[in-house]
Amino acid sequence: MSWLNGELILNGMSKKDLAYAHDYIRSTVRNNGDTREFSNLGDEQRPIKKMSERIFDCYEDADSYLDTFNWERKYNPIVAFRDVDLKNIKKTKKIENLELRKENENEKLLEYYHKTDVKNFKAKLVTCPTCESKINKEYINNCTCPLCRTDLRSETTKKTIERYESNIEKLEEEIKKENKKLIKKVKDKAPIKYLLLFEEYCG
Repeated sequence: MSWLNGELILNGMSKKDLAYAHDYIRSTVRNNGDTREFSNLGDEQRPIKKMSERIFDCYEDADSYLDTFNWERKYNPIVAFRDVDLKNIKKTKKIENLELRKENENEKLLEYYHKTDVKNFKAKLVTCPTCESKINKEYINNCTCPLCRTDLRSETTKKTIERYESNIEKLEEEIKKENKKLIKKVKDKAPIKYLLLFEEYCG
Protein backbone atom coordinates (compact mmCIF):
# COMPACT_ATOMS: atom_id res chain seq x y z
CA MET A 1 0.00 0.00 0.00
CA SER A 2 1.28 3.44 -0.93
CA TRP A 3 0.19 6.81 0.42
CA LEU A 4 0.89 10.28 -0.90
CA ASN A 5 0.94 13.46 1.17
CA GLY A 6 1.09 17.12 0.26
CA GLU A 7 -0.30 20.56 0.94
CA LEU A 8 -2.43 23.15 -0.79
CA ILE A 9 -3.07 26.86 -0.16
CA LEU A 10 -6.69 27.92 -0.65
CA ASN A 11 -8.16 31.43 -0.87
CA GLY A 12 -11.20 30.38 1.17
CA MET A 13 -13.48 27.54 2.21
CA SER A 14 -16.36 28.13 -0.17
CA LYS A 15 -17.87 25.26 -2.17
CA LYS A 16 -15.81 26.42 -5.14
CA ASP A 17 -12.58 26.40 -3.10
CA LEU A 18 -13.28 22.94 -1.65
CA ALA A 19 -14.21 21.60 -5.10
CA TYR A 20 -10.88 22.92 -6.40
CA ALA A 21 -9.10 21.18 -3.50
CA HIS A 22 -10.86 17.90 -4.27
CA ASP A 23 -9.93 18.11 -7.96
CA TYR A 24 -6.31 19.05 -7.15
CA ILE A 25 -5.90 16.16 -4.71
CA ARG A 26 -7.59 13.73 -7.12
CA SER A 27 -5.31 14.81 -9.96
CA THR A 28 -2.19 14.59 -7.76
CA VAL A 29 -3.14 11.11 -6.52
CA ARG A 30 -3.92 9.82 -10.03
CA ASN A 31 -0.68 11.25 -11.46
CA ASN A 32 1.33 9.41 -8.80
CA GLY A 33 -0.80 6.28 -8.39
CA ASP A 34 -1.62 3.01 -10.11
CA THR A 35 -4.74 3.88 -12.13
CA ARG A 36 -4.51 0.66 -14.16
CA GLU A 37 -5.30 -1.44 -11.09
CA PHE A 38 -7.39 1.19 -9.30
CA SER A 39 -9.50 3.03 -11.90
CA ASN A 40 -11.35 5.18 -9.33
CA LEU A 41 -8.18 6.28 -7.56
CA GLY A 42 -8.56 9.68 -5.93
CA ASP A 43 -12.35 9.77 -6.09
CA GLU A 44 -12.84 8.94 -2.41
CA GLN A 45 -10.88 11.31 -0.17
CA ARG A 46 -10.49 11.93 3.54
CA PRO A 47 -12.93 14.57 4.81
CA ILE A 48 -11.54 18.10 5.19
CA LYS A 49 -11.59 19.11 8.87
CA LYS A 50 -11.06 22.63 10.17
CA MET A 51 -8.77 22.28 13.18
CA SER A 52 -9.16 25.73 14.73
CA GLU A 53 -11.16 28.93 14.39
CA ARG A 54 -7.96 30.87 15.01
CA ILE A 55 -6.36 32.85 12.19
CA PHE A 56 -2.63 32.23 12.49
CA ASP A 57 -0.20 35.12 12.04
CA CYS A 58 1.66 33.45 9.15
CA TYR A 59 2.05 30.24 7.14
CA GLU A 60 4.83 28.94 9.42
CA ASP A 61 2.62 29.23 12.52
CA ALA A 62 -0.24 27.43 10.76
CA ASP A 63 2.08 24.65 9.58
CA SER A 64 3.61 24.24 13.06
CA TYR A 65 0.14 24.03 14.61
CA LEU A 66 -0.96 21.27 12.21
CA ASP A 67 2.22 19.34 13.01
CA THR A 68 0.93 18.89 16.58
CA PHE A 69 -1.88 16.58 15.38
CA ASN A 70 -1.72 12.88 14.55
CA TRP A 71 -4.20 13.29 11.70
CA GLU A 72 -2.70 11.01 9.05
CA ARG A 73 -5.20 8.96 7.06
CA LYS A 74 -8.17 10.02 9.23
CA TYR A 75 -9.01 13.39 7.69
CA ASN A 76 -7.32 16.26 5.84
CA PRO A 77 -6.77 19.20 8.23
CA ILE A 78 -7.13 22.87 7.33
CA VAL A 79 -6.51 26.16 9.18
CA ALA A 80 -6.56 29.85 8.30
CA PHE A 81 -3.48 32.09 8.28
CA ARG A 82 -2.43 35.58 7.28
CA ASP A 83 -0.53 35.45 4.00
CA VAL A 84 2.33 37.72 5.03
CA ASP A 85 5.13 38.00 2.46
CA LEU A 86 8.34 38.94 4.28
CA LYS A 87 9.98 39.75 0.94
CA ASN A 88 7.76 42.84 0.71
CA ILE A 89 8.55 44.07 4.23
CA LYS A 90 11.56 46.27 4.89
CA LYS A 91 14.01 44.46 7.16
CA THR A 92 15.16 46.05 10.38
CA LYS A 93 18.86 46.77 10.95
CA LYS A 94 18.86 44.03 13.58
CA ILE A 95 17.60 41.41 11.11
CA GLU A 96 20.13 42.53 8.48
CA ASN A 97 22.90 42.23 11.06
CA LEU A 98 21.73 38.77 12.17
CA GLU A 99 21.52 37.56 8.57
CA LEU A 100 25.02 38.88 7.86
CA ARG A 101 26.37 37.08 10.94
CA LYS A 102 24.65 33.87 9.86
CA GLU A 103 26.12 34.18 6.36
CA ASN A 104 29.60 34.67 7.86
CA GLU A 105 29.18 31.62 10.11
CA ASN A 106 28.05 29.53 7.13
CA GLU A 107 31.10 30.62 5.14
CA LYS A 108 33.41 29.77 8.05
CA LEU A 109 31.77 26.36 8.40
CA LEU A 110 32.14 25.57 4.68
CA GLU A 111 35.78 26.64 4.75
CA TYR A 112 36.37 24.47 7.82
CA TYR A 113 34.62 21.50 6.18
CA HIS A 114 36.98 21.84 3.20
CA LYS A 115 40.06 22.37 5.36
CA THR A 116 39.39 19.29 7.53
CA ASP A 117 38.10 16.94 4.82
CA VAL A 118 40.28 13.83 4.88
CA LYS A 119 40.42 13.92 1.08
CA ASN A 120 42.53 17.06 1.42
CA PHE A 121 45.11 15.37 3.69
CA LYS A 122 48.62 14.98 2.26
CA ALA A 123 48.82 11.27 3.09
CA LYS A 124 47.32 8.95 0.50
CA LEU A 125 46.15 6.41 3.10
CA VAL A 126 43.95 7.19 6.10
CA THR A 127 43.73 4.87 9.13
CA CYS A 128 40.29 4.35 10.65
CA PRO A 129 40.47 4.73 14.47
CA THR A 130 37.72 2.12 14.94
CA CYS A 131 38.37 -0.79 12.55
CA GLU A 132 42.04 0.21 11.97
CA SER A 133 41.70 -0.25 8.22
CA LYS A 134 44.06 1.71 6.00
CA ILE A 135 41.91 3.32 3.31
CA ASN A 136 42.89 5.14 0.15
CA LYS A 137 41.39 8.61 0.64
CA GLU A 138 39.95 8.49 -2.89
CA TYR A 139 37.40 5.93 -1.63
CA ILE A 140 36.29 8.04 1.34
CA ASN A 141 33.12 10.11 1.11
CA ASN A 142 31.84 12.58 3.72
CA CYS A 143 34.82 11.77 5.96
CA THR A 144 33.27 8.38 6.75
CA CYS A 145 35.01 5.00 6.82
CA PRO A 146 33.49 2.96 3.96
CA LEU A 147 33.88 -0.25 6.01
CA CYS A 148 32.54 0.56 9.49
CA ARG A 149 30.92 4.00 8.90
CA THR A 150 33.05 5.74 11.57
CA ASP A 151 33.52 9.50 11.26
CA LEU A 152 37.22 9.84 10.45
CA ARG A 153 37.55 13.42 11.67
CA SER A 154 39.21 14.16 15.01
CA GLU A 155 37.16 14.94 18.13
CA THR A 156 38.48 18.51 18.03
CA THR A 157 37.28 18.90 14.45
CA LYS A 158 33.84 17.45 15.25
CA LYS A 159 33.43 19.76 18.25
CA THR A 160 34.42 22.79 16.16
CA ILE A 161 31.86 21.85 13.49
CA GLU A 162 29.21 21.41 16.21
CA ARG A 163 30.05 24.87 17.54
CA TYR A 164 29.61 26.46 14.11
CA GLU A 165 26.33 24.59 13.58
CA SER A 166 25.08 25.62 17.02
CA ASN A 167 25.92 29.28 16.31
CA ILE A 168 24.02 29.10 13.00
CA GLU A 169 20.97 27.51 14.69
CA LYS A 170 20.92 30.22 17.38
CA LEU A 171 21.13 32.96 14.75
CA GLU A 172 18.30 31.32 12.78
CA GLU A 173 16.14 31.32 15.93
CA GLU A 174 16.91 35.00 16.56
CA ILE A 175 16.02 35.84 12.94
CA LYS A 176 12.70 33.96 13.32
CA LYS A 177 11.87 35.93 16.49
CA GLU A 178 12.65 39.25 14.82
CA ASN A 179 10.64 38.29 11.72
CA LYS A 180 7.67 37.44 13.95
CA LYS A 181 7.84 40.95 15.39
CA LEU A 182 7.67 42.31 11.84
CA ILE A 183 4.78 40.02 10.96
CA LYS A 184 2.74 41.18 13.97
CA LYS A 185 3.04 44.79 12.76
CA VAL A 186 1.67 44.11 9.26
CA LYS A 187 -0.40 40.92 9.60
CA ASP A 188 -3.76 42.71 9.90
CA LYS A 189 -3.31 44.08 6.37
CA ALA A 190 -2.40 40.69 4.88
CA PRO A 191 -5.07 38.56 3.16
CA ILE A 192 -6.46 35.45 4.90
CA LYS A 193 -5.69 32.13 3.25
CA TYR A 194 -6.07 28.49 4.24
CA LEU A 195 -3.43 25.78 4.60
CA LEU A 196 -4.74 22.31 3.74
CA LEU A 197 -2.61 19.21 4.37
CA PHE A 198 -3.60 15.92 2.80
CA GLU A 199 -2.61 12.27 2.77
CA GLU A 200 -4.37 9.94 0.36
CA TYR A 201 -4.05 6.35 -0.84
CA CYS A 202 -2.38 6.11 -4.26
CA GLY A 203 -2.27 2.37 -4.87
